Amino acid sequence: MPREKTATEKSDELLERLVSFADRCMTLLQALPRNRIGVANFRDQLTRSSTAIAANYAETTAPESRRDFASKMSKALKEAKESRLWLFLISKRGFFAEERMQPILDEVNAIIRILGKGVSTTRKGIVEEDASATDDAGQ
Repeated sequence: MPREKTATEKSDELLERLVSFADRCMTLLQALPRNRIGVANFRDQLTRSSTAIAANYAETTAPESRRDFASKMSKALKEAKESRLWLFLISKRGFFAEERMQPILDEVNAIIRILGKGVSTTRKGIVEEDASATDDAGQ
């Protein structure tokens, strides 16, 4: 039976997945036609948002507090949602066949679910921690 991965190993794997996603976005952007309306904006915005997911997540490895961790995870989640928007617009513009776009759209949706779960779990823990501290202070 394989051993369960440590939190650090899971974190490293997710960071690698986020870096890989950013790389896939940049590869996609390089294949966009050069002189079509909106393409320069798509390139700039998706490059920034897709790379910011990994950058913000990387900062969660040394948080100052649970609130700091939640804040950085929330920023990564927002950037993932923005990346999804840009990918959706690129898809809608018909620059690439659906077969090329669907895997990267599926990946960004999976990333959003993973980060969203992390944010939700952390916020729940903060609320419980605050409630416990309040109970302790009232005794």
